[in-house]
Amino acid sequence: MIDKRISQSAARSDEVTIIELFDVTFADGSVLRFTPSHPVAVSFASHSYQALPITARGFKWSGHGASPRPVLEASNHAGLFSSQLDHPDLIGCAVIRTLTFIDECDAPLGDGGGASFTPERWIIERITRLDEDMVNMELASAADLEQMMLPARVMLADLCQHRYRQWDQSGQIFDYTKATCPYTGSASFDANGDPVADPARDQCSLRLSTGCKKRFTGALPFLGFPGLQ
Repeated sequence: MIDKRISQSAARSDEVTIIELFDVTFADGSVLRFTPSHPVAVSFASHSYQALPITARGFKWSGHGASPRPVLEASNHAGLFSSQLDHPDLIGCAVIRTLTFIDECDAPLGDGGGASFTPERWIIERITRLDEDMVNMELASAADLEQMMLPARVMLADLCQHRYRQWDQSGQIFDYTKATCPYTGSASFDANGDPVADPARDQCSLRLSTGCKKRFTGALPFLGFPGLQ
């Protein structure tokens, strides 16, 4: 389901630009965030994405035949993947690809709407080249790995897919029109999970620890799959 705000932006496709964002989580837990589709770094949902000359291709799905096997090709001259040369543990690392409109990014590029199309979760399945000059990574859908039994939907381990409430500055009240998250509490938290007094700064991180657990006790309505490895 595409967010209504994104649907409205799509109707203005002559005025906006789609931007591609990637989160690569390495085995040690560190995350490389980058965008190959903008000349300078961008900020989206309070995360900074470096502008890197990484070629991303092959993500198009078709209604028949084999599932896509996208490829990320990156120059290693800047040493981004140097730590992997002696310990090539890229296989199995998670890659999240997010498509959004540039006006959904944080200022100064956008108005900080933070809406996007449903993020795609991929896994690095094969390394076709890894040396001091270049790294080529072949991806597979996280829901398409051999012997994996999952529902036929995008499953994200650490990202909730609920839509969170929005603060209406003019009415000085929270707007739940587009929200699917059941939180209606008076306490507000920023994107890092820190309490804030100003409700206008209330923003869910969409993460289990800094978002859901800060707002709920007992059963958590987290729309993600923390047990997914």
